[in-house]
Formats: sequence, C-alpha cells, structure tokens
Amino acid sequence: MEAKGLIHELFEQQVERTPDREAVRFQGESVTYAELNRRSDALAQRLRRSGIGPDKLVGIGMERSIEMVVALYAVLKAGGAYVPLDPDYPKDRLAYMVKDSQVGLVLTQRQFSGLFDELEGDVWIADELDSVLQENGKGSDNGTARTRDGHLAYMFYTSGSTGRPKGAMNTHAAIVNRLRWLQKTFVMGENDKLLQKSPYSFDVSVWEFYWPHMCGACLVIAKPKGHLDNAYLWEIIKSEQISFVQFVPTMLQTFLSADQCEDLPFLRHVFLCGEPLTPTLNERFCSLMSAQLHNLYGPTEAAVFVTNWTSDRQPERTVIPIGTAIAENAMYVLNDRYEHVAQGETGELFISGIGLARGYAGRPDLTAERFVPNPYGGEPGARMYHTGDLGRWLQDGNLECLGRNDDQVKVRGFRIELGEICSVLEQHVGVRQAVAVVREDQPGDERICAYFIPDHVYSPSVSELRGHLQQTLPDYMIPSYFVEMETFPLTPSGKTDRKQLPSPTLSRLMIAHAFVPPETFIQKELAVIWSQFFSFDQIGVDDDFIDLGGHSLVATQILVRCGDVFGVKVSLKDMLTRGTTIRALASIIETGLLEDTDDAELNAMLGELEHLSEKEIEELLK
Repeated sequence: MEAKGLIHELFEQQVERTPDREAVRFQGESVTYAELNRRSDALAQRLRRSGIGPDKLVGIGMERSIEMVVALYAVLKAGGAYVPLDPDYPKDRLAYMVKDSQVGLVLTQRQFSGLFDELEGDVWIADELDSVLQENGKGSDNGTARTRDGHLAYMFYTSGSTGRPKGAMNTHAAIVNRLRWLQKTFVMGENDKLLQKSPYSFDVSVWEFYWPHMCGACLVIAKPKGHLDNAYLWEIIKSEQISFVQFVPTMLQTFLSADQCEDLPFLRHVFLCGEPLTPTLNERFCSLMSAQLHNLYGPTEAAVFVTNWTSDRQPERTVIPIGTAIAENAMYVLNDRYEHVAQGETGELFISGIGLARGYAGRPDLTAERFVPNPYGGEPGARMYHTGDLGRWLQDGNLECLGRNDDQVKVRGFRIELGEICSVLEQHVGVRQAVAVVREDQPGDERICAYFIPDHVYSPSVSELRGHLQQTLPDYMIPSYFVEMETFPLTPSGKTDRKQLPSPTLSRLMIAHAFVPPETFIQKELAVIWSQFFSFDQIGVDDDFIDLGGHSLVATQILVRCGDVFGVKVSLKDMLTRGTTIRALASIIETGLLEDTDDAELNAMLGELEHLSEKEIEELLK
C-alpha cells in the first residue's frame, strides 16, 4: 500500500463527492464539506500570501472548535505544517516551543492571545479572521501544487530527558498511510460519526481529525475539556450515536465504571492507545460492550501508531499483545547489536517503514541517536527507530510490549521523561537533588512521585514546588506526591535505588495543618469515598485533594460515587476549583441538597443517617 496524496487532498476529493453532507458538528453548530473547504481555503490563501509554504511551521494555540478544524486544514492547504500550542500549557513552555520550532506565525483565539503577546512573529486571531474571510466570500481554489508527500504535515513536542521538550517532525506520507490503512481495515462510511475528544497536543488527535473526512463521515467535536467529564462523554456518545471513538485505557476504565454504563449498539469500533491494555480491562469491555476493541501501539516518532491487535474477546487471556505491524511498516525485536532475538526472548522494539518521522527539529545529534540505519530495510538510506520499549514475539505471531528500558514513562496516556521533571525541580533554589518515579500503590492507578533532598538553607513547601513546576511543565507532568528525604537509598554501585524509595504517606507529604476528623454525616461519607482512591490510613476534612495525589480522572470517579450516594451532581470544575477538601466538597453537596429538598425533609433524612457508624457507612456505599 503506497501513501499517495496529501492529507487535505483526501478531504478535497471527498468534498467533490459529498459537498452538502455534514462535515463537522460542535455544540449545536455544524458545517458542510463544501463550507469547511471554502473557509479553510480562504484562510489558506491568506497564509500563502504571508509566506507560508512547504516545511514552514505555523503554531495553532486554540481550544476545540470548528475554527480549529478550519485552521488545521488551512495550514495544510497553504503548504505548511502545524505545531500544537495547547493553551492549557504554561506560558513559559509555550514560549520555549515557539522559539525552538522557529514558528513565525501563530493562529489563536481572542481569549488566548495573551499567551503569545511576547512572540516576535505574527499572531492572528483565527476566530475573528474567519468571520472576516466569510464576509468577504473568498472562493475555493484547492491549490497546493508545491507540497509533496515528503513535506511536513505537523510537529508534536514530546517530553525530553534533558529537561527540554523536543519536536518530532512528521510527514504527509506517514499519516496518509495510516489513514488509508484505517479506512481499508475498518471501512468508515458516510453515515458514521467519530468523536474527536483527544487533546490536539496528543498525536492520536491527528487521525481523529482527518479520517472521517476521507470517507464522507461526520466529525463530532467534544466540548473543551469534555474528555475529562465521564457523564458528558456518555451523553454525547449516546445522543450523537457515535460509531468510532478512541480512549486511553485509563479513561476507558473510568468510562466503563459509570452507573449509566450499558451496551451501545451503534458504537462499532473502540480504539485504545497511549498505555497498556490490561487483561482485566479487556475482559470487562468485552463483557459489557458489543463493539470491536482495538489495541494500537506506536510513538509520536512513527506517526501515531504502527501496530494493531483486535481483541479476540477471550476472557481467559492473561497477555494482551500489541499485535502486528500495519501496512508499509515493520517491527523488529533486536538485541544491543541490532540482531534478531529468538521468539519469546526479550529485546528492544524497533520500527521501520513509511511511518517514521523525519527526526527532531534542531536536534541532529538526538535524531542520529534514535533513528539509525536499518540493516533489514532493503533500500538505500532506510532507517529504523529505537523505541526504548522492550518486547517479545509471541507464539501466535503477535508482539507483546514489556515496558521501558529507560526513564520514559506513560501516565494516563501522556508520554513523560522523568528526567525532565527532575531537571526542572532541581532548578528550584530549595532543592539540592531530585528523583521522580511512577508508583502504583493501588492497582491500575499510576501516579508520579517526586522525592527530593532540600537545600541546607531551607526546605520548600509542597505548594512552592508545585507552583515552580507549573511555570514550566503541563499539568500531566506535575507529580502527585512530593516527598522530602535526608538521603536517597543507593545500590551497591552508588546509584539511587528507586525500588527502595518509601511509599508516600501523609506524614511524608508535609501536610502543613493538623488532622481534623470528619464530623457531619456528609463529611464522614466523603471520607469513606476518598479513602477508596487514596492509600492513606486517615484523611482529614482539610486535607487537599491535589496534595493527596488526586487528578482529574480520580475526581471524575469520586463525583460518580457522590452522585450515587447523595443524588447531587457536582461538576468537575467545581470540585477542582472549589471542592478540593472534604469540608469544601461537603458544603457544595449540602447546598445542592438544600436546593432539591425542603428543610424539614432534609433534616429528617440527615437525622436518620447521623447515628450510623463508619462500618455501616461503608456498607451503605456498597
């Protein structure tokens, strides 16, 4: 299978076939194929006049919207490539990405323009510009003859072990190969809908955006941050009759734990990527859902994914493979001499084929280190990519991924170099040395834990350290726990012994206030609920959810349990901004109860429940 054509050409060909079909739907608004094509062409013409062309990078700092889709296509139609500049990232990190990529133009929305006010290049307000271009009625020319499939389509930044994120440069040929394989294998049709919910700074968003538009389907865009709201996802998947959707396994686990969980007969294919699929999750999905489940594997440096395994729905499976290579790509399991290892033996996974990125922007040394000559390629100049993942061939011909051989990790689907966290943490004046690890103190719940030895002058607080990191790192890289230590345990060779680092406890987490036990019935029930997600002996009413190691997925699960117990719906935003302690969350719930129940009824209900013991509360929650 050859990857012929450009990403936007696949869309333009579909425009000719189905100009009046709905192309994108977002929060009650929609555009047809013809309208999306016309609007993106108008912006593309303006971009070309400003000098955008092949291999020229354009930053896109927007949140999910129809205007974002217009901007993505416009950059490609102009011949350029886009760099996602997620508005949720710290301003310092965005500034670094803009400078490092040498982006000279950023498309953003008015509400985020302040993030780029120090940019030396141009900043265009895309939502306002789009309105102007629509009023001017610019026509469609679909003209990008200068662009070839070897030119760049996008560049995604990934975490870097040296403390600097690095940009992986991907071509049209690489992603078009993926799109053609997806369509040939799974056959999306004009009546299908795909839910675009992945953050666009996450590379799986690429095929979410473009696959529906090569076959006449409708792209349904989730609201900003909607991917974190379990109730919202169930609502939109059901109301829109979504037939294709992608999850990170951790998020699928949360999705399937919801009370409203039920089979969705219109949902045909569910794709997983970003982290391992466990046998338990595979079994649970297959017992609840009739859709096909597909386990994809691949790094950003290989255009999103390179292997696929479709679940055989066998509940006795104890090993979940990542499958086999897709068309025009190859997978190898090699030793440190680049020799094939025998079936069943462990080696490093290497990737070759049309999917490989061009390399890292401005990092020829790192590119040469990770992209090496392929002795099995058969073509001059063929390369293969060091994934850093360990794996082995199974007897049935599938690959199993066995984790990393370095400090790179994936947490909730995000690729993270622990060395980058340590590098930034050690820049704090109060930190002499830092080590970061991923802990799984509760099964299926991985969290980053930072251990640090303070400077001899003073010991920084958790809030200081978290604030320091938040100036540079995105939220998904902020450790859940910060543990102060006098020294680090060492191996016989003198290296830090990560396996001997202690489990975080409330005493080690440097909680600044005294323990205050829950008093009211609601507080007691909340303490029981929270204890199911945090491995601490006791949780006080003033202990902060974030300091305890909480994150958005845990918050979502807690809110589901609160809805079951109290019958009050609390939004994720309210919990993460106003209800991060048991005391505060109890107040929000009490307010909700008062709004739904008259005083006499509420007092009678609480009076009946107040006498319950902690054990009886636990039984009630079951």
